Amino acid sequence: MVGASAMAPERVSLNGSFKRPEDEEAARERVMKQFETIGTQILNRTGSSNAHHQDPIANVLNDREKRALAAQLLGQAYVTAHNFIVANKDAIERIAEAVVEKREVYGDDLLELLDDANLVKPEIDVRDEAVWPKL
Repeated sequence: MVGASAMAPERVSLNGSFKRPEDEEAARERVMKQFETIGTQILNRTGSSNAHHQDPIANVLNDREKRALAAQLLGQAYVTAHNFIVANKDAIERIAEAVVEKREVYGDDLLELLDDANLVKPEIDVRDEAVWPKL
């Protein structure tokens, strides 16, 4: 997405909790570096083994700035997913048990299962160390 669609990580909101703009920007850079560190651990950096075919993913990962943005995007997604699971642990366990029991869930049954779970969107304050997964 970073290379082909110009998609970048979301700008981190620190809720204006800094008196000086440069302090907020420095904190934002530290947070983005944390996202990048997590994302780099996830990235597949092997590229394509087909030398005759141009691999767009390899092209992105070979560009230092795009690789950093891709890693930050992955890191943000991972932290969001981690906090979503923590906030909805019981509901997710019930969904998993229902899927295991039925072996297959799709269509309206899946939508009903998800609606009944009453999943919540967690508020993520990146300044709180508790929101960061332990890797």
